[in-house]
Amino acid sequence: MIKSILDHCAVMLQDLELGIELCETVFGMTVRKTEMKEERIFQIWFDQGIQLIRSDFPAVMEHGFVNHIGIRVSDVKTCLAQAERFGAKSLAKGNNWIVFPFGLCVEVLPIE
Repeated sequence: MIKSILDHCAVMLQDLELGIELCETVFGMTVRKTEMKEERIFQIWFDQGIQLIRSDFPAVMEHGFVNHIGIRVSDVKTCLAQAERFGAKSLAKGNNWIVFPFGLCVEVLPIE
């Protein structure tokens, strides 16, 4: 049986600065890593497993949306084979990135 743990949840937002302030102030989260693009913050990762990604996509305007979740598993190969049985397809990012027919994108990572 495969063992798993949630590694992170990536959420796309238009107002990334507000999202950062919210995570720090409301939830007491600590910034672990920041990625800049065009002289502004593009992505940020918190120690607590939340990843925020800047997006100008219209659907993100009101509520934001989950871009992907990262799940660590004890056996990546078996996990990917099982996911395929449920219609999951690999993405161009790598075969450990899969998307299910209902739209959920998952980054499958090994438990280290």
